[in-house]
Amino acid sequence: MYSLPPRHLCIAGALFIAAGVGAVIHIVASLIAGHIFFDFGFIGIGIGYGILIGRASSRKWALLIAIAAFVFTAVSGGWMAYASWTGGFWATYPNGVVELAGRLLAAAICLYVLMALSRSGHREWFAAEKEETTAAKSLTWAVVAVSAILHISQQTSEWRARKTLEQIYPFHVRVEPYNAEDGKGLTNLSYAGEGVGKKRSSKPKLPRMNEKTIHGSDGIHCEFDGIAAQPFQMTLHSNGFEDKTITIDQNSDQVIRVPMQSLVAAKLKRDADGKPAAPDGKE
Repeated sequence: MYSLPPRHLCIAGALFIAAGVGAVIHIVASLIAGHIFFDFGFIGIGIGYGILIGRASSRKWALLIAIAAFVFTAVSGGWMAYASWTGGFWATYPNGVVELAGRLLAAAICLYVLMALSRSGHREWFAAEKEETTAAKSLTWAVVAVSAILHISQQTSEWRARKTLEQIYPFHVRVEPYNAEDGKGLTNLSYAGEGVGKKRSSKPKLPRMNEKTIHGSDGIHCEFDGIAAQPFQMTLHSNGFEDKTITIDQNSDQVIRVPMQSLVAAKLKRDADGKPAAPDGKE
């Protein structure tokens, strides 16, 4: 008699379908990662479709699941919010805050579904005889497709984030440049690299580091500490010396002594034999 239910029931059915698709994607992603995980949430696809075609049994199951989910998410989310407010529990940023917000949002969605399924006008939809379900099937497939794309994107982003976290390593190095000719420390130094001078408000990108320059009696030194996900290069510059590029990785020494070749010495060597001097005075 009707092709689609009232708008709020359409939304409620779509939410169940989306949750079911998310459960299926989660199961598949776990199997690909080598873990066995079973999520009964996949039944949401059938329940959501049943709501769209006016199946009374689907409404009963949806009410039962929505009530149970609302109690769990509201109680757990409320406790987290209260404990965080009173200092008994601190919702760490960003994971803790996202989890807290997710539970409160889930509670609000469950409440919306309960209200949609409990309205007297909507209850009549499930009592009426249905002759046409083509529109309901089309809507179901559309929700499945959109939900699958969104959930796959989420799983892919989480996988990339985990891989990045696995590769991250801390570093703390002290760079000591010196004159390659006499071994004396340098009096001036500047440096450039991927993480140098990066503002904290900029888009997060590794490496992230703190920089400190130390002027001592034996010359100028630099200290770098932070985190990185892969080896990165830093170029040192000092007036009167050739630039020198060093690579910092997780196996770098805590103290890196860097010989800097004088421009004058390099020019003399090139004038003597007509060929460019080897790096650091090597043959």
